Amino acid sequence: MKTSDNSSEAVMHTLRRFDAAEFPYALRITATEAFLEQLPEAVAFIGEHFKPQRIQIEPAYPIGRGQRMPSANTTRFIRAYRAARAIATKPGLTLDYSPVRLNRRSNHFCGITQDEFSLSPYGNVSACYSCFSKDNNLADVFFFTVSRMCIVPIMYLIGRCLKNSALGRYGIWIFAKGVLPNGIVPEIATTLT
Repeated sequence: MKTSDNSSEAVMHTLRRFDAAEFPYALRITATEAFLEQLPEAVAFIGEHFKPQRIQIEPAYPIGRGQRMPSANTTRFIRAYRAARAIATKPGLTLDYSPVRLNRRSNHFCGITQDEFSLSPYGNVSACYSCFSKDNNLADVFFFTVSRMCIVPIMYLIGRCLKNSALGRYGIWIFAKGVLPNGIVPEIATTLT
C-alpha cells in the first residue's frame, strides 16, 4: 500500500479480525495539533467498534512527515487527553501516556527518536521510557539486557525498534503481543473513519 493511499478500511478489517480471534493488541495514537479536537471522538469511535487492551496517546513530535507540522500545544493536548480519557472509561478502555520525565521538557516521548536509550539499575537497556520491566507487554520490542546488547550490534537494535514500532509512518500504530507475519507489527493510518 502506498503511503498516499487511505488504509482505513484495511486497518479496520485487521482490527475486526484481531477482535474475532480474541488476539490481544494495543493502539497508539500520535496526536498532531490539528487532530487534538478530534481525539475524544476518535477514542469514542474505537471504543464503539473495537476491543484493544489499551490505547496509548502521545503528542506528535517533529520528525519524519511531521517535521514541518507545528508541535501539539501542551495545554491543548492535556485537555484533549483528559476528555478522551473520560470517554474511554465508558466502554472500558484503558488510556496510557508515556511517563513524564521530570528533569526534562520535550515533545519527544520516545528515546529512539533522539538516539537515546534508558538504562535500568539492573543493567537493562530500553529504547522506551515506558518499558523497564521484562513483564511489560512491549518488552520484546524495546527491551534488551546488557549481555544481549554486547552481542547485538547497535544498528540492529535501532533497526528492530524502528521496524517493530513503525515509527514515522503513521499516527496510530498497533502493538500486538505475539508473532505476526515477518515479525512486523501492522501499521494503522491516522484516519479511522
